[in-house]
Amino acid sequence: MLKDTKYYWTKVGVAALASMGVCQHIAAQPQQGNLVEEVIVTASRLSSDIVDPARQVTVLDYKDIQLQQAGAGNAAELLAKVVPGIGQASQTLTNFGQTLRGRKMLVLVDGVPLNTNRNVSRDLYNIDTVHIKNIQVIRGGNAIYGSGATGGIIAITTKKGQKEFSADTQIAIDSSLDEYDTSVRLSQGLSGLLATASGDLDYSITAMHRQSGAYYDADGDRIAPEPSQGDMFDADITSIGTKLGFSYGAQRFQLMFNQLKADQNTDYGSDASVTALPPGSVPARARKGLELDQQNVIDNTVLSLDYIHEDLLNSHLHAQLYYRDYQTRFYPFDARRFSSWGNHIAQSYVSSETNGGRVTLQTPLSFISQDTTELLWGMDFMVEDTEMPVTTYDSASFDDSNGLVFVDTGDKTFMPLMTHESVAGFAQLRHRFNEALALDTGLRYEKIDVEFDDFITLSQQAQPDPQITSGGNTDYDALVWNVGVVYTLSANTELYGAYNEGFELPDIGLQVRYAPAGFNLADSDLEPIKTDNYELGWRGSWDRLDATAAVFYSTSDLGRVVSDNFGLSLSRNEERIQGVEASIDYIATDLLKVGATLTYLEGEEKPEGSSSYRDMNGFRIPPLKVTGYIDVSPSANQSYRLQALYSGSEDYRLNGNSSFGRREVGSYTTFDFIGNWLFGQSELKLSIENLFNKDYFPTYAQLLRNNNNTSHIPARGRWASLSFTYHW
Repeated sequence: MLKDTKYYWTKVGVAALASMGVCQHIAAQPQQGNLVEEVIVTASRLSSDIVDPARQVTVLDYKDIQLQQAGAGNAAELLAKVVPGIGQASQTLTNFGQTLRGRKMLVLVDGVPLNTNRNVSRDLYNIDTVHIKNIQVIRGGNAIYGSGATGGIIAITTKKGQKEFSADTQIAIDSSLDEYDTSVRLSQGLSGLLATASGDLDYSITAMHRQSGAYYDADGDRIAPEPSQGDMFDADITSIGTKLGFSYGAQRFQLMFNQLKADQNTDYGSDASVTALPPGSVPARARKGLELDQQNVIDNTVLSLDYIHEDLLNSHLHAQLYYRDYQTRFYPFDARRFSSWGNHIAQSYVSSETNGGRVTLQTPLSFISQDTTELLWGMDFMVEDTEMPVTTYDSASFDDSNGLVFVDTGDKTFMPLMTHESVAGFAQLRHRFNEALALDTGLRYEKIDVEFDDFITLSQQAQPDPQITSGGNTDYDALVWNVGVVYTLSANTELYGAYNEGFELPDIGLQVRYAPAGFNLADSDLEPIKTDNYELGWRGSWDRLDATAAVFYSTSDLGRVVSDNFGLSLSRNEERIQGVEASIDYIATDLLKVGATLTYLEGEEKPEGSSSYRDMNGFRIPPLKVTGYIDVSPSANQSYRLQALYSGSEDYRLNGNSSFGRREVGSYTTFDFIGNWLFGQSELKLSIENLFNKDYFPTYAQLLRNNNNTSHIPARGRWASLSFTYHW
């Protein structure tokens, strides 16, 4: 192990619940970069006192999140600015196209998955950053938590009660510096611990309300709504998070509740006239006069109950039950040119309910060695019910108003209620051979059942004699394994090599909702996506310098079920992705810190029926991303940070031809400034995003999600956020 093993357990251990177990608190020596002064060492599926991680992990602690929160309105933007491996943010209400190492990421909040099988790409928007204590990003495909982590895991841990009573009151005001249309945010937090004769009760309660306004581009023009995946202009957002824990002896019970409700109510729509001009030739335009009763919505409720026993029959036990209720609505979509949508103007809506649980045990294998060998084992189960209806609208009213007036003509079935049931068991063996060499290997078996009832597809509902698509059920299973070896080169450096298999159940709802006549679920091309992930990495830690580097390669015989043209072409492509990541943090002096990250990916796919590979599109493989920062702290009461993000240029076209996700993307560089001042119990933060008012289009906007200019949305111009916090 390295000279300071706490450094690495900081990087893999802070998300206690997300990692399924709490063992003890330790005080780590102050470190540079994104390290935590007090961390929770976990009995997790991803960390161990025996083996350092054979993967790359980035941890953002509470201070990091608070610092970036001033200049990033959500977790998607926050992570894109500081974490290697994650693609550029869309600046809308979607992480569509924001992959992790070119593949899907599994998002966990205190161990509860925020993904649904009907992948609507809002996973990183379903919790407000005001509730987050820390985030760990585990990069590289794996299956230790089940389906969905073919690119890695975003493990979010919410705030928990502290030993001393504390309260924080915050008010924040955001606005463009060219056009003053402010957003106001209020939050209140309480935290503490009550000691009783039988044990300790800790609590944390945080409530937040935000009234968001409009965004403006570098020219001072109001940014148009995003009609494909949505946004939260002119919205009311309310969120509450609560965590209660009771500890006595070696046992702990913990209850977590988190709810986010976001409702948009804007008078502005997207000017449909720009669709008549060549794609990419003009920016999307906002027009006042929108008449739409039901706008973008997020309603996410998560509840979990955890039980921890630190020494049950010589094992550390962590059991969890969880429940999630999720609804989200999108902006209406003019799908009349797509027969698979039944030539409707339609607004989709997802309703999902999930029940699940996990059991994890960490057992030292004393018959081999109490201190050098352990077995991590357990099981998971989950039942998810998800449906996706649509609201349809009158086309004449839409056309006469140039896309601003929506007259409701009723709800229809788009994707029927689908039930996914899964049960899995896993075992992970960790062994240290000597001071230099350690092994981490294991396997997981998962069984998944899917079923839905008879229904009529949206396209058939438009026919005079609609055909019924027969319901059915089918089952899948996956047996995956992993192995990692870590070798300590010196007191300061380590090398590791790893092979991990990951799997992902394909987006069944995407194919079912476009089902042709005679569709049979059991015969459909819906095998799980199984990925083979290879990685070699290095990391080093010195007194003033931390650095990491990794090369990786992943393959899959079957890619995701993709809809290249909104349902007209569904395919399963063979894929291979390779890339390089690196990071460095350096304390130049006691006053100055600098750092940078690099992410470079290449991806190829072989379409069904083809014998040759082609480059993957830009929604899967982002351009080169480089980030950097300079942090100056003249005193303990003030700090100033200048950070930059460079996104490279890339031509994703095939033989010069554009199609979905295949356009030429230009480079851009943006700078942010963040200032922080402490005055006794008060704290003031000023963030200026896009400091030099760069006029550019994010990668997502250049790729044109809608394939027309309504998705060609400029980035935000110079944007300021001022927050004042009083610590009681």
